[in-house]
Amino acid sequence: MNIQEFLSRQHVPFQRLVHQPAPSSSRRANSVRTTGRQVAKTVLLRNADGQFLMAVLPADKKIDWSRVEQTTGKTGWNLATEQQAGSIFKDCETGAWPPFGSLYGVHTVVDDSFNPGSQILVEGNHRHEDYKLSFDDYLRAAQPAKVNISQPF
Repeated sequence: MNIQEFLSRQHVPFQRLVHQPAPSSSRRANSVRTTGRQVAKTVLLRNADGQFLMAVLPADKKIDWSRVEQTTGKTGWNLATEQQAGSIFKDCETGAWPPFGSLYGVHTVVDDSFNPGSQILVEGNHRHEDYKLSFDDYLRAAQPAKVNISQPF
């Protein structure tokens, strides 16, 4: 199911934004004229046991590995490879990772630094599309665990 269908079925109001593909989430923010704080960056993690975790954080932050370990109670987390991500995001263009782990059977955590009531941009199934929606609607649709997993660059 594509992200637009998913959001519609969840009765989430959204605005679809089409832009040139960007190589990073910070450049995605620039291409749609917003701040990195509003862009939800999806980071796929994998631990030594082969378990995946989807971490969603603002584009102006990076993963705090010790907090990921504290949150999950597991060690040995690393970034998933493109090949591993491709096995998860089969309906997506390479590099496009929508932050809805429930669609892909992956546990999802979202960083608690997003502001309730704010608007965020989430990536769609293609690198040239984003969806603007309220953070509160994202929480309702994605049902991630809200945790502190980021740190400033």
